[in-house]
Amino acid sequence: MIECGFLDCVDIVGKAPSPFDGEKVYVSTGALQTDHIDYGQTEIVTFENRPSRANLTADIGDVLFAKMQATKKTLVVDGKTQNHLFSTGFCAVRAKADVLSGRCLYHIVSGEGFLRSKDRNCSGATQKAITNAGLKKIKISLPPIEDQQSIADRLDAIDRAINRCREIQETLEATIKSRFLEMFGTIEDNPFGYDIVELQSICRKITDGKHGGCEKEEGSGYYYVGAREIFDDEIHYDTAPEITFTDFEKDYRRCNLEKGDFVIVNTGATIGKSAIAVSDLTTHTLLQKSVALLKVRPEEMLPLFLKYIYEVNPKLYWVESSSAQPNLLLSKIKTTRVYKPPINQQQKFVSFVEAIGKSKTAATACIKKAEELKAALMQEYFG
Repeated sequence: MIECGFLDCVDIVGKAPSPFDGEKVYVSTGALQTDHIDYGQTEIVTFENRPSRANLTADIGDVLFAKMQATKKTLVVDGKTQNHLFSTGFCAVRAKADVLSGRCLYHIVSGEGFLRSKDRNCSGATQKAITNAGLKKIKISLPPIEDQQSIADRLDAIDRAINRCREIQETLEATIKSRFLEMFGTIEDNPFGYDIVELQSICRKITDGKHGGCEKEEGSGYYYVGAREIFDDEIHYDTAPEITFTDFEKDYRRCNLEKGDFVIVNTGATIGKSAIAVSDLTTHTLLQKSVALLKVRPEEMLPLFLKYIYEVNPKLYWVESSSAQPNLLLSKIKTTRVYKPPINQQQKFVSFVEAIGKSKTAATACIKKAEELKAALMQEYFG
């Protein structure tokens, strides 16, 4: 194994798009979910009306990764995506064939070692990100080029197993949404004539997180959760900064997240992502402004039922805005009109979700086991 500079092993590629006719898919950093594109969050744009950040193209085999600090988003450009436009929030790189295989490059830039190095070398006043100067400081360890193909094959096999489990999860989720539509229809159609109410009438509290920053304190046990921590129907704590108890205490009374509460991203590229709070860390969690908190009265509506109202009726959180930072205002959330079936009907649906959830949990466990194996192999192969 040899240690070398990252930029000695890759070329930074990607270029601005040439003028084109018709429309193309624009992939923002928010539309890339770890290693795959969520096409529900992409935009269809023309050359003339594309956002200013939709200014990066890449070729088949090139590897894209998000420049932002504390962000794991990686994609290999293939035949389907080579004609997409990508955000300039991505860096496009290509392996130098004499020292590094393209597939190994993908695994390296999505590995924890590279991500830690990237984060250490990010710069910027507000949203820190890696620059070419920062990339120049990163060192990576490489096995001999003749061994890299077999290494990539093994890592690819693990990725395929993970993707199969994710496909199972997606199928199960589609089954849940289909059942929801059978039982309740959409709000616009409301085929069963359920009562329509404003959210503020069935919630004890609707608010958002702290406006402004917090002082960080590693090891404090108090977490500052924002939009990036809300995905896959969960609140994730691995990327959430720990903050001082003093800062936590100042705002927790106003935004007192508790188990069973419903949270939804109300600002930015991942607007509409939601979760039900279930972690034991919940009462040690302060939400950021980018996340709204809804404390639903359980005798009126079950939180999980509300979550699927949003899942099946995305127009509830769509925001038409020329701003680069769309914002779902609290005033709109409070006056959002939803249907309110009888609680026994809601419970039937929630019971169905919980039954399906056992299979989703099994798939999640398989993913976790495979990811742990891959992490161990990455350490063995690349240090």
